[in-house]
Amino acid sequence: MAADLINLPGKASIALAEAIAAEDLDMAADCFARDACFITPDATLTSGRDGIRPILAQLIGAGAQIEIEASSMILAGEVAVGVERWCIRFRGVNGTPLRQTPPESLVVIRRIQDRWRLAIAAPWGFGNAQSPTLRSSRISVCGQAGRC
Repeated sequence: MAADLINLPGKASIALAEAIAAEDLDMAADCFARDACFITPDATLTSGRDGIRPILAQLIGAGAQIEIEASSMILAGEVAVGVERWCIRFRGVNGTPLRQTPPESLVVIRRIQDRWRLAIAAPWGFGNAQSPTLRSSRISVCGQAGRC
């Protein structure tokens, strides 16, 4: 079913969840753009599909099941921004069943050729994540006459 969903931006996360449930690492990695970013629970920013693969492998190895409980998406041409609520169930270190439901997950989805792929996935939110190229943790938006 994941292949049927990739043409709708709001379904990109569901396609990822289905690939992880099917334990299909290649399909899960293919849900991401080549230059995608993934933010882990400890706010580590991982860049690139090849860098994200090991995280996806860990999720698959832990028997992760991801359920998208709510989603709101804004579409602007070839880009969509979504706020979602992911429920992530997996086996802990000792096999103990664990469940995480972060209050807000953020995804940025980009249309690449004929399908929508995750460009940024922050299932646990941003935390204190910083881009490796942007080291400022404060961004100001100026209103009038350059005053912030």
